[in-house]
Amino acid sequence: MQWWNRLRKHPKFHVYFSVLLLLTLCTVAFLWNLGSTGLVDETEPLFAEAARQMVVTGDWITPYFNGETRFDKPPLVYWLMAVGYQIFGTNEWAVRLPSALGAIALTLGCFWTLLYFGGSPSPEKEPKPRFWLTAWIGSALVTLNPQTLIWARTGVSDMLLSGCMGCALLCFFWGYASSVEGTGNREQGIAPRPRAADKAQGNARQDGNREKKKPGNIKLLPNKGYFAFYILTAFAVLAKGPVGIVIPGLTIFIFLLCVGRFWQVVREMGIFVGGAVFLVLTVPWYVLVILRNGQTYIDSFFGYHNFERFTGVVNGHGAPWFFYFGVVLVGCLPWSVYLPLAIARSMRFYKIVRLRFWKRSRLRKQPRSEQLGLFALCWFFSIFGFFTIAVTKLPSYTLPLIPAAAILVALYWSQIFTAIPKRPQRLIARQGAAVRPRAAERRATPRRRQGARERASSKRPAQAFEETSNDADLGTRTKTEGRGQKGQTDADREWDIHQDSGKKVAKEWGFLATGIFNALLLLVLAIVAFYSPNLIGYDPAAPNLGELFRQTGLHLRGGIIWGMVSGAIALLLLQPQIRRWILLANLLGFFAFIIFALMPASEFIDRERQLPLRELAATITQVQQPGEEIFMTGFKKPSLVFYTQRPVNFIGDKNSAIARLQQEPTNAPTLLLLAQPTTFANTFDLQPNQYENLGQRGAYQLIRLDKQILLNSPEQ
Repeated sequence: MQWWNRLRKHPKFHVYFSVLLLLTLCTVAFLWNLGSTGLVDETEPLFAEAARQMVVTGDWITPYFNGETRFDKPPLVYWLMAVGYQIFGTNEWAVRLPSALGAIALTLGCFWTLLYFGGSPSPEKEPKPRFWLTAWIGSALVTLNPQTLIWARTGVSDMLLSGCMGCALLCFFWGYASSVEGTGNREQGIAPRPRAADKAQGNARQDGNREKKKPGNIKLLPNKGYFAFYILTAFAVLAKGPVGIVIPGLTIFIFLLCVGRFWQVVREMGIFVGGAVFLVLTVPWYVLVILRNGQTYIDSFFGYHNFERFTGVVNGHGAPWFFYFGVVLVGCLPWSVYLPLAIARSMRFYKIVRLRFWKRSRLRKQPRSEQLGLFALCWFFSIFGFFTIAVTKLPSYTLPLIPAAAILVALYWSQIFTAIPKRPQRLIARQGAAVRPRAAERRATPRRRQGARERASSKRPAQAFEETSNDADLGTRTKTEGRGQKGQTDADREWDIHQDSGKKVAKEWGFLATGIFNALLLLVLAIVAFYSPNLIGYDPAAPNLGELFRQTGLHLRGGIIWGMVSGAIALLLLQPQIRRWILLANLLGFFAFIIFALMPASEFIDRERQLPLRELAATITQVQQPGEEIFMTGFKKPSLVFYTQRPVNFIGDKNSAIARLQQEPTNAPTLLLLAQPTTFANTFDLQPNQYENLGQRGAYQLIRLDKQILLNSPEQ
């Protein structure tokens, strides 16, 4: 770490480098070419058009799509899109900006939290290198994974929910760790050692203040962290409904049970004021939409889209109970392979498997600022377990657990990736109490005691204590093999313990086996990339998509990138001294994959699959006559409604078209029909001389048809 010691002479470099890193990550992953591709059918246009209808009609209470109410989701995502339309215009950038902002907020929140709580108390005032590195690693992990990348660039409510929920939980931990009744320092997030009197009383400690608070006292006002938690949880409820409070509440409940501070934290959270703020932000819209739509909204939103999704299969989205194991592995690649190691290591330290809820004195004594790893464990397992129990299963449901997974892996890797500098000579006594001398030393005369200490120090190694689990655990007391030296502080001993812990962990068999699996998995991914054109199934909207993709050569780029990363990891595994750079190789490989393969591939798919529909939508807006209706058959593409900004009748066959015309006849003698060219002859029994061809793009053809020809034709 000589390079770090040189950089520490310039403290502002930390800030400048962090800002540059975060700007680069967020710009490339979330903002670069955000609006360069069209809306992707089938879900994204539903949100975009509902928001546009709010701007057009001025009705900001009831969402509508294509003339019908849309009760799938609450209004927050629609409101943000509508505001974006008024600022940036009605375009794809405004549609996807709320999702991008949610992902950016998660990245910043994880970075800031890990910066202050991602390490242990240190004998110096400023954060140690591990704090900064842990924060950099954590922010990179939150950003560089397929799930975050895809949903942050998609205009739906999933990423907004994850951003609000994730930031709410991070704010809760800030409030928990920096509470005046907690153990944390407000500025550094560093906890001093508990005083014996505080242990005996069982009360929380205050920084530099011995005053005790009565257990029954309830705080009226929450601190800043708790207050932000209430606001962001309200936003989560407005983003996707009751799940926005159920998941954070479940996570916090499990965490507080584990640490044995449930009622203490409830008293200090200012729950009455915070609850009032939460209700003021969430209840008004739900009351207004129920008053306007009545039982229809209650049955649709609360009944169908919430209760039935949990208890039954909705829209055919069923899957086996182990579905999310594969989703997390694939959705968090390439770093998800180290998640089991990180979980196991944290569980071993916090003794989750053997934890007895009636014997939690160890966790109660532990400073709050050192419990980020335990909080991330509760966060991860509460979401994973909740949606595993739910009957309806979708890949996007695991999106809110990605910040917790990233924190766990960052805490694990910070120990491997960081070489801790030698123990400082100057000790700060307030970081911990001195170790008591052995009984023989206490009975000896001062001269004999000094000689015994010198002989003991020459025979006994300084690092006489066993290793703890990860960076978040460095500040806890560990079991000793020897008593240490007289006058040595707890923080000083811990500093000795972990000087070479990163190298030790890198040599463990579990880490080595996971690294080998990492290299093999990326090799398989490279092979899949090479053969990806053959794996693309038939798509009626782009029948030749696989062959056209082969001609671009993008599959070769992706295969080469992952093959090179796999080879680099294999080489790193051969040298134990440099194995710590495996994670960096994974992240750089994924970063290169985004720039050179994934972004060009998304533009290619948009050009072949979505662009023809947008071009015909532009044609419709130019040729449509007054009162002329638009029909689409063979496809159900909601993006046609958004790009034409007109109602579209989605029909299944000729009979449904006739029924629609007979139900609500219009004065216009013709209609516009969009379908595949073969549909007109096979489904509608039309000859080329019976309709006017207005344009053909890709798999779509637009015609103008006389209504009487359709109405007079025999039904099938």
